[in-house]
Amino acid sequence: MFGLATFDYSIIETIYYTSAETNGDAVLYGIRIIQTLITAQNLQKQQKENCLNVLFHQLRESNFMISCKEKSDGRCDEIIYMIMTLLKNLVEDESMWEILTTSENLTEILKTLNCSQDPEIVHLIVCLVSKIVDDKDGCKAVACCCKDDLVGLLSILETHRYSIDITLQTAFIIGNLVSVNDNTAQAFVWSSNFINILVVLGEYISEHIQFKESVSDCFKSKKFPMSSGDRNLHHQIFEVILKVLCIFANICLHPNAGCYLAKHPGILSHLLAIIAAYAERDGSAEAGMAIYSFLVVVSNVSYYLESDSEFCIKTAETIIPILDDSFSFEVRVEAASVIRNLTRSSEVRDYIRENTFLPAFVKLLDENEKALSTAAYGVIMNLLIDENSRQIFYHELGVTKVLHKLHLCADRDWKTCALLCQVLWNYFGGESGSIAYVSKIEAQHLVKYLSYSLYNDEINTMENDGSDYYQEWKMDFCPVASKLLKLLQTKKTVLF
Repeated sequence: MFGLATFDYSIIETIYYTSAETNGDAVLYGIRIIQTLITAQNLQKQQKENCLNVLFHQLRESNFMISCKEKSDGRCDEIIYMIMTLLKNLVEDESMWEILTTSENLTEILKTLNCSQDPEIVHLIVCLVSKIVDDKDGCKAVACCCKDDLVGLLSILETHRYSIDITLQTAFIIGNLVSVNDNTAQAFVWSSNFINILVVLGEYISEHIQFKESVSDCFKSKKFPMSSGDRNLHHQIFEVILKVLCIFANICLHPNAGCYLAKHPGILSHLLAIIAAYAERDGSAEAGMAIYSFLVVVSNVSYYLESDSEFCIKTAETIIPILDDSFSFEVRVEAASVIRNLTRSSEVRDYIRENTFLPAFVKLLDENEKALSTAAYGVIMNLLIDENSRQIFYHELGVTKVLHKLHLCADRDWKTCALLCQVLWNYFGGESGSIAYVSKIEAQHLVKYLSYSLYNDEINTMENDGSDYYQEWKMDFCPVASKLLKLLQTKKTVLF
């Protein structure tokens, strides 16, 4: 009898040198033996690694045979299926992680995915890869693979778009990969197959937005009965939509890829059309969540829009109506964030003023919820860059509202106070501006507030205090408050 170690190495070596081309049945039997060996509780780490090396060797052999179609037969798919089933289980084994996620082995897994025609194998592999990219280091390792192998995922997404689970897993993988770095994000965005994401998104939106009682037959699968009924399928279809949106959102984490995405023909128009369609059906909770999710992406994309882009006005036309209080609070906050980005464009500011939307934005100053009012401050701050918006702002009691908010925030929220001071700085036109619209009482109240806040003995004695409260006062509030007070003192003859 051989000892366990001797038996392991001799068996493993035999399986390694068995060729799938000449004896596919023997390879299949050998993989079953490896499965038994590798799951043994007393197997040492080195022995497990040897087993794993055999599996990847046989995977490479099978992929080579598939690439040479005259050598390929059904045995290759069986071998690959067995190997991927085993790898999917081994990914949970910490002792196997290092060798499983080597560049060479990950590349082989991706090549297998891109070459496979069998939906069951594709399903297995995307489940395996999604487990790997769910780990931060694993995701970085996959992102280092050949870019051609990575962008092959876009073809998988389109080819298997009616398999909900494959699409869900693939979208999750791509979403994680594009978040790693700018180069990986650009590799996907610059791919000619990037349009596949919009194709898939369109299919799922079309199915979801109808809110039908039953799901179309194309989304139902006998091989992969992933849910127990149409209600669950509807939920999964919506989950796919959210995962696809994560791809766009994560791309915008990187400036170069984000800029390219903002210039990509049709993407923003497509997203805006979907928002408009969902806005017409805002009666359901899912519709509201969909609008919110799409607005998050549009907000990210709009950050990279050039101020003279034709999409600035088109985006504003779609998003401004969603600020209406008939929409949920979360939706309105994201809509305001989009407009804040857009109002960097002088054309959008002109559009808002010419269509008398400015009073509606001033009204947002009355909001008590911090997230919405903060977004509104950003919008108004931009709108007041233009001198011809300031009179409207004053007549809508904008100055009074800002002063009221300042007093409410005093000594409690210095970041918000800093934003409000910046609103007033823009309103007064900055250093070269002319203070035309402000009452004597308002100016006096403001000077008194600024003087007290800047020269408050209690706060100044906290100089060595590392608290957030002191740091926000010093770093956020003081710079803008000081220049605002100096401006008011310079214009004293005008105001007092």
